[in-house]
Parts: sequence; structure tokens; C-alpha cells
Amino acid sequence: MARAVHKIGSTCVPSVPFRTHIGLEQALDAMKTLSMTLSTAVFAVFILFAGCQEAGDADEASTETAENGEVAAEMEDMEQDFEQVFQGIDNDIEALGQEFEQAGEAAGDEMQQEYQEQYQEIQQQRQELDNQMNQLEQASEEEAAELRANIRQNRRELQQNVDRLVLEAAEEQDEFVAAAEERLQRLDSEINELQQQAQMAENEMEAETREEIQELQQQRDELQQQLEQAEQATEEEFAEMRSGLVDGIVEARSETAQALDEMEEGIEPNREMSNPDNQ
Repeated sequence: MARAVHKIGSTCVPSVPFRTHIGLEQALDAMKTLSMTLSTAVFAVFILFAGCQEAGDADEASTETAENGEVAAEMEDMEQDFEQVFQGIDNDIEALGQEFEQAGEAAGDEMQQEYQEQYQEIQQQRQELDNQMNQLEQASEEEAAELRANIRQNRRELQQNVDRLVLEAAEEQDEFVAAAEERLQRLDSEINELQQQAQMAENEMEAETREEIQELQQQRDELQQQLEQAEQATEEEFAEMRSGLVDGIVEARSETAQALDEMEEGIEPNREMSNPDNQ
């Protein structure tokens, strides 16, 4: 079949069938539709990804906020516990300062000078603990764990030095007996607190602590007997007994304080594990 030819000027151009024009237009429309569909799909995927990313960031921020809140609450509880312990130490330091101030007339005495030096060291130790407590407020979780351990150890050392100075500075027999009796009363309170803490611990820890409590209670009873003997002793006998009583009381209180610290460190993880919100 011969193809129709149209003349344009002097040039002959083959004629394109009408159906061919329609096919090209349909193909172009289909390509435009496909392009728009792909663009819409890509945009939808982008929106979905952005939404998931925002949700993930929000969850992460929420988790981090909760963790920071738990750390802050734990640090606040610990600071309150430390403040209660420090209150007794601060009262002792203040009483010692007043005593040494009143004993100013005997400042030339060799023992008084030694007591004054020990007192100044105690004041310096107390200031260092204050500095550590201030650092604790700004510390990260990892830094706070190390700081807490150092604070506990330094606090026990400070308590030992305060106890020793309080007892040694009470030179008269009746003054010493009264000071030693007051230390033993504090020891009783600390042993009772340790017993209460043991009830909150796991069975294995509770059993170990109860055995330790029995040993501490035995030490306390022996010290009480020695103190009663010292109260009735002659001046010479008292001089011989004095040093042993000082060492015994200082050691017993230090061991009890360490047991309390170790118990508190062991109880905190158990509290977190038993808390349904943390599971």
C-alpha cells in the first residue's frame, strides 16, 4: 500500500498516521504519572523516616532524662546521709575548738600543742570533705561512684581522728570515762542501725552481717567492762588502761562505720532490681 505524501513547498514529507500521535501522547502521560508516583513515594518514605528518627530521639532523650533523674535522686539521698553523719563529727569539732580555746592558758604545755596540731589537721580534713561533696553535685554518674567511695573512706578516717582526739584530750579520769561512755552510746546506735540495714539485705548478705554484728556487739561489751574497771581503778592502773580503751573504742566505731558503708553499697543495687519500674 502506497504511503501518502504531503508537499511542503518543494519537499515531500511522509504522512504520520493519527494513531501514532495518540500513542506517543499516552506514553508521555504515563511517564509523567509514574514520575509523580515515584516522587510521592520517595517523599512519603522520607517523612516516615524523619518521624521514626524523631521518635527514636525522643525515646532516647526520655530514657536519658529518667536515668539522670535517678542518679540525681540517689546523690541527693546520699548527701542527706552524709550530712547526718557529718553533723555528729561537726559537733565534736566545735566542742573540741571550744575546749582548746578555754585551755589557752596552758597553750605552752607540750600535750596541748600536740592536741592543737591534731585539731588543725581535723579541720583541714573536714574542709576537704566539703570540697568533695561540692564536686559530687557536678559529677557524672561514673565520677560520682568514685567520689562516693572516697568520701566514705575519708569520712571514716576523719571520724577515727576525731574520736581519738576527743578521748585523748580528756586527761582527767572522770572526764575520760564520761567521754568514753558517750562514744560507746554512739556505737550502740550505729550497731542498731546496722541491724536494721541487715533486714533490708538479701539472705546471704544478711547472714554475713549478722555474724559481723555479733562480733561488734561482743567488742562493745568488752569495752564496757574495761571502762567500768577503769572508772574504779587507781590513777596508776587507769594510766595503763587508758591507751587500750582509746584504741578499742576508735577501732570498734571505725569497723561499724565501714560495715554500714558496705551494707549501704550492697543494698542500693538490690533496691533497683526489686523495683518493678526498673524491670
